[in-house]
Amino acid sequence: MKRLIAAFGIVSAVVALWVTAVATQSIDCGGSFLPSQNCTISGRWNFTNTRSSTNTTTQGPIPFQVGGTDVTGIVSRVTDISNAGVLALDGTPVAVVPAPGAGYFVDVIAVQLILNYTATYTGGGDLRLYYGSRTTGNAASATITASGLLTSVTADAINRVDGVPDNTDPPTTNLAVVLQRTTTGNFGGGHAANILRVVVHYRIVRTGL
Repeated sequence: MKRLIAAFGIVSAVVALWVTAVATQSIDCGGSFLPSQNCTISGRWNFTNTRSSTNTTTQGPIPFQVGGTDVTGIVSRVTDISNAGVLALDGTPVAVVPAPGAGYFVDVIAVQLILNYTATYTGGGDLRLYYGSRTTGNAASATITASGLLTSVTADAINRVDGVPDNTDPPTTNLAVVLQRTTTGNFGGGHAANILRVVVHYRIVRTGL
């Protein structure tokens, strides 16, 4: 009996250590990883850290998918566009959601644009989200009216529009979602301290194409 009790105590101790290890495990990787045997993961993973590029800063997360389903949950991505980026929105579209990978497309649900105002813009025209660019792919959102958001404003402003319009054919190729002017020509005016924040709510859909 004493041996049985001792054996049970050893097993209990091992189980306790295993539970602690599972509860406290963490993953720190710079690329792909193979999960340990005490967790089951399936589907597609695509994480990213905060990314910076000219006139743009972007916050994640990039969505991930588990459980073998074909659609991710709705996630949000925030992109801050500088004054210089806004002034160049005709010829230089800004990527607000990265390309999702071959066989997938970005289904935009909604988008909010928030202007941290110092001075108003002049000229220009309306904005829209597009797949790839204004000339590459279809619209990925409703039209975003510039008046009251970027032009003819005297204070901070916010605008919200729906995502991909009904009866729009999504891309069958691997395209990012970008913000761009709906017509040619750039904005004028503005101020170096202006920041245009773009918040996109979207999900990744598998097409298999």
